[in-house]
Amino acid sequence: MSEIANRDFSKNSINNQAGRKLTPETDAEMHLNHPEFSAGAGTDFRAKRKTERQSRRKSERISEREPFYISQNRKDELISEFISEMTKDCKTPEEKLVAVLKARGFLLEESDSDICLSDNSCLKNPGYQCSSSDLDQTVLAGFLKGSNLGTLDMTYDDQNYRETLTIDPDHFHRHYYPPQNHPAKFRLNITGIPEYNDLYHIIEIFHGFSGSTIFGPNYAIKKDEELFYGHEHGVKVPACIMDAGIARFCKAVSACGVTTKMTCDGHFGEKRYAWILFNTHLDLLWFRILNECIIIPLLNPNLKFRYGSRMNSDAQGDVNISLTRRNPLPEYMEMQRIAEFLYEHRVIFRELKKEICKDYQNHYPGLDDLRDYERSGEIPKHILNQLRMRTNTLLKRELYSQKELPYTEAYKEWMLRIFENKTGITNFLTKSRNIQEDYTGILQELIQIYSPSGREQELSEFIARKYGKGNWEISADELSNLYIKPKNDDGSEKLPLLNAHLDTYPLYYEGQEEEAEHIKRLSRYNNRSRFRRDNHIKPEFNAGFDDKAGVAMILYLMKHTSLRFRAVLTVQEEQAVSYPAKYGRGGGGGIGYAIENRPEFFRNSAYALTLDRQGGRDIIDTYGRGSEDSPRLKLCSDEFLEKFIDTSNKVYYPMTVAEGSIADAYNIRAAFPELDILNISAGFYEEHRSTEWFNIEEALGVMRVVAGFLSDC
Repeated sequence: MSEIANRDFSKNSINNQAGRKLTPETDAEMHLNHPEFSAGAGTDFRAKRKTERQSRRKSERISEREPFYISQNRKDELISEFISEMTKDCKTPEEKLVAVLKARGFLLEESDSDICLSDNSCLKNPGYQCSSSDLDQTVLAGFLKGSNLGTLDMTYDDQNYRETLTIDPDHFHRHYYPPQNHPAKFRLNITGIPEYNDLYHIIEIFHGFSGSTIFGPNYAIKKDEELFYGHEHGVKVPACIMDAGIARFCKAVSACGVTTKMTCDGHFGEKRYAWILFNTHLDLLWFRILNECIIIPLLNPNLKFRYGSRMNSDAQGDVNISLTRRNPLPEYMEMQRIAEFLYEHRVIFRELKKEICKDYQNHYPGLDDLRDYERSGEIPKHILNQLRMRTNTLLKRELYSQKELPYTEAYKEWMLRIFENKTGITNFLTKSRNIQEDYTGILQELIQIYSPSGREQELSEFIARKYGKGNWEISADELSNLYIKPKNDDGSEKLPLLNAHLDTYPLYYEGQEEEAEHIKRLSRYNNRSRFRRDNHIKPEFNAGFDDKAGVAMILYLMKHTSLRFRAVLTVQEEQAVSYPAKYGRGGGGGIGYAIENRPEFFRNSAYALTLDRQGGRDIIDTYGRGSEDSPRLKLCSDEFLEKFIDTSNKVYYPMTVAEGSIADAYNIRAAFPELDILNISAGFYEEHRSTEWFNIEEALGVMRVVAGFLSDC
């Protein structure tokens, strides 16, 4: 880490990574020349060979832990990948500029068709280790001026005074900042066309990848700002002193009421962790509540936070974020996604924090004793549990009128209130009291019934018997395909069609005893016994998540939402047994039979979604290799695909297009070319193997997207 020093706005001032780069060659040479290992007088041949082996092994170890980038070319490649990810949905150079500025930590908002710095980025005090030149508005003005892209205009507009000032970064001072509650804003006046070099400079602004250090605000400005109680925001930290990969995340956390003390993004692969050091233990606890009560259940992030891992003597509380060695970009993108979510709902979270603080102080006046603990790892667990309990109590008492409302219901109602205008959230949470428990309960029942291709009848009858009542009708054909529709559906309404397959991959056993043992294992299957802390289920045998995970999603939506749709649960998808395959595709006997004998069930559909793809975020929109045996087939229109991706972003579970193997979706589209259809992930991995496993968080994320799309389209 390097402390903040003098800064220069010019592009030539970008710091390069300092320090000696260890390579196998240089370190091996140093190792061999060390006096302890040199083959001098009296050293025999065996000792010399031993020294050489030690040198070679050490070189290999060093090679394994080399920094992610070793050359300037690799560093440029990393920046390019980061910029590409942040701008892939942008249509104009101006949109790309704004997207990269946001990624770098400048909190921008649209106001009356203008792009302005948010109040959370307009700093008056950059901290005692920084100067006026570190203020976000100064930095942004300097960048726009130095790059000939435009200016940053400070606009006053009230009844008594109207003026627009162009900020000169060379003469700007914090006292020029308008007084509190004054109707002024900082507006980006973009006049030039941004090029790649400009976007590169934003990411590298000031410290490059060398790291940065900040030890808190200027206490002379307002000493009370460092207290956890009494202020909504965390201390506002300048973007330029934070590493590029974590700046936006840190700024969003601050906007939710958490004060941070130091951050590091892991220097784009040089370190194994990114981390945030919080100013007090209370800030750490509030972040933990946000993470465990909001971020994890709603966003299902592919990001793991470890609390209290850095045991420095001055540490007040910290969080480590594990990075993928040699390619941390996926984690950086997750931090961007979480930051966008937190910042969008910052006002709600700040209000909640304010009430919790007030409420908690009244009940636990000794809470300030937490400051007596030297390290975050020493905070007793019961203190954290008490704080969570107060959060739950507040949700029940302050946000809802029903005093006896259980926490799960209170949390659900709060989510509905927060996201009342968000696609699909309302329908998804309408009835279920515990989504994960209900979903995994359905999945467990399905797995316990053995159903390889050609032997699906028992499972088909179980589903028809248990779910074909109430608001739903279920019928079966002679192959045991199931046709599901709402009870009052006369076929005239164009409803969405969901599709999954009942059969599992037909394993081959050496004798009946081996198969009987597998059936016995399935019948005893229990989700809880196979559940791991990482929210993965790993049975250590082929449980049939492909595609019972997809079937369970459909049954869950039937039972726990008020959504209207039809569904086809097919047999023999894994292997055509009693009906010939059609449309250039192997397998799929059940879907072929359904299409030929019940065409109206498909023809009267608005669109179709097949839940039969491995992974957690994949969308398959094209099938086939383009050969005579496997003609290439596009499954949907570009507009339909774009709408589905947009829905996934709206419900905070972005999904992306991938390539995949054939599924029932191919047959449906081939038979009904006018019907848009997609095949999407269902959360399972390593299908058809004994190492098959299932990611619950991803499955729930996909199900949220499906619920949102059914509700909106």
